[in-house]
Amino acid sequence: MYIPFEVVHLIHELSWVNAGIVALNGAIVAYLGHALWMRLTQKVQP
Repeated sequence: MYIPFEVVHLIHELSWVNAGIVALNGAIVAYLGHALWMRLTQKVQP
């Protein structure tokens, strides 16, 4: 949700700190999306 705002902030104030924050948040979102996908596609064991 906040990533588009962070990208805009990164464009206006380009720095390594801002780039690191955007990269870290993107990695967190990717990890959570992957974990959710794996949970939803996992077969239910009786």
